Amino acid sequence: MVEQQSMADGQRSLLAASEDTYRRARLGLLRQPRRIVRRYLLLAIAWLATTDLLLASVLPLTHGQRWLFTVAKGALFVLVSAGLIWHLLRRSLSDYLRQERLARTARQDYARLFASLPVPALLVHDTDLRILDANTAAASALGYPCEALIGRHFEQLAEDGNALVPLHAGHSTILLLRRADGAELPMQWSATTVDGASTPRRLLVGVEMTAQSHADALHRMLTATDTPTGLPNRAWLSTRIDEHIRTVRAQRFAVLLLDLDHFRSVNEVHGHAQGDRLLRAVATHLRNLLDEHTLLARFSGDEFVLLASTASSGEQALAVAEYAMAAVATACGQMDAIAAPSGCSVGIALYPDHGGDADSLLSAADLALGLAKRGGRGRAQVFDPPMRLRETRHAELGTHLRDALRTDGDGLYLRYQPQYSLHDGSLTGMEALVRWRGRRDGDVPVAELIEVAERNNLMDALGSWVLSEAAAQLARWRAQGLYAGPLAVNVSPNQLRSDAFVELARAQMRDHHLPAGALELEITETVAMHVGDGVRRRINALANSGVAVVIDDFGTGYSSLAHFKRLQVCKLKIDVLFVRNVHQARDSQAIVQAMLDMARALGLKTVAEGVEQRAEERWLREHDCDAVQGFLYAPPLREDELRQHLASRRMAATGRADAPAHERES
Repeated sequence: MVEQQSMADGQRSLLAASEDTYRRARLGLLRQPRRIVRRYLLLAIAWLATTDLLLASVLPLTHGQRWLFTVAKGALFVLVSAGLIWHLLRRSLSDYLRQERLARTARQDYARLFASLPVPALLVHDTDLRILDANTAAASALGYPCEALIGRHFEQLAEDGNALVPLHAGHSTILLLRRADGAELPMQWSATTVDGASTPRRLLVGVEMTAQSHADALHRMLTATDTPTGLPNRAWLSTRIDEHIRTVRAQRFAVLLLDLDHFRSVNEVHGHAQGDRLLRAVATHLRNLLDEHTLLARFSGDEFVLLASTASSGEQALAVAEYAMAAVATACGQMDAIAAPSGCSVGIALYPDHGGDADSLLSAADLALGLAKRGGRGRAQVFDPPMRLRETRHAELGTHLRDALRTDGDGLYLRYQPQYSLHDGSLTGMEALVRWRGRRDGDVPVAELIEVAERNNLMDALGSWVLSEAAAQLARWRAQGLYAGPLAVNVSPNQLRSDAFVELARAQMRDHHLPAGALELEITETVAMHVGDGVRRRINALANSGVAVVIDDFGTGYSSLAHFKRLQVCKLKIDVLFVRNVHQARDSQAIVQAMLDMARALGLKTVAEGVEQRAEERWLREHDCDAVQGFLYAPPLREDELRQHLASRRMAATGRADAPAHERES
């Protein structure tokens, strides 16, 4: 390999010297007219000054003598300037011819060296890898005449049709090529950039490999290469980052961690083959961004890492992130056959500000990535040191939450928010919402509780606790005659991926003697849009078991109601985003009206979430929404508060029933 790289460097130097010689000769010739004019002007000024001074210093001349002197001065000037111009042109042409001879000799030496190299060598265009020249060894190895190779794209020679050629000097890769006769040819290629050429070029030098050496080298390469994309993998990346730190020492650079948004849905709905296809498309578009100062690797799953050695500030790193996000969006947009993610989120860490080694930098970038995703995805975030404090808190909360779930939900409790009919004001449903008061942490915000559960893989356990507790509470209410259902609980995507969850829901219905429809499971519209066959089967199995299925946050996923015809759904909950100020927001009115009309056509009940104003309630009633839920009626209540609320509602209803008709109407 060292010999191979040495030959490549020698050829590159020789070719660069040839190009440089031609460039200097051409530049010298182009500059010569300017030199001649400048020297001619200097001569003219000097001639006029000296001759006029000579004329003034002699004795007064007659008119005829003065005329003869002027004519002689002009004639002599013409002779002197002509001689000067002849001398300058002769020297310029001599220099050019000498430089051209040197360049021709260099080109001939290069051609002889290139043609006589004992290893295959190709000169390719730097961007599209079109072959510009090929030596005899390359033609012999590939089974083509040299003329047939020139003009081909190097990628066409690769067995898989998608060659990953080294991008920077010193890199090498193993490729299985296809000879002209159809035989397979394993080769290892190294690349060097040719400087000084008018056309950007790359010199590729290859070494044929025996079957054993190919297998050994391929094994070494695969240990550092990601199979689906052909990119370097996480182990290679960590080593290169640490090597880069030792090389640059005090020089600043950025590490960018990219995560495809909602990539899991591609694997689940369309299969892992389509997911790998998307990953390859993203890798290809990201590679097109690279220059000699940037490295790219696949980190894990749907994550990629860019090491941008010239990004020395957060602003520069964010600019690189913008280019990367645009490339990912382009790759996703070209995946017409599948519902690909729309883009990616990016976390950024800077050396040495955010870490002194690969592990700490990647950890910082991962924390920044998490914040970018929680902020709405499709954005880039630079690491900030307080994130580590937040990470420490979440780690501690994760431990405490795991302990709580092991001790029968210690500190966990449910709040209940009622739903009321817009037709007769009756209680039509209720939603159970989980809350947590930790012994050492106090009341934990709901969003933080869900985030901690997701990051610690506790969503299944938390969801199971909520389902069990809600079913038991509903059974107690039914026995007491307080409330007979339905009671809704939220379900995470992870729960729907498990057959055990279906059995748990059935067991709760059976053990607590709950009738069909008494227990509702709410799944978000986004989850419902991307269900695969397995999840769809589980949802319909739950519906067939008497567990009602409700679509939550409807409207945020921009889907069609017809999509849910494949699911046994009984109810839609219109997202608060469209309900808020619906009485005066015309765009929201049109959307909500369309939702209500389509839901009614499909025989689905509707519930509007987040109702806080009488005007919102009035508009929804006038447009035939079935029920509402929100602070206008009640916030999420503790069990004792709910009892008081229901009692006061019954008393108010009784008072209205006893009142005269004109008062009931008011």
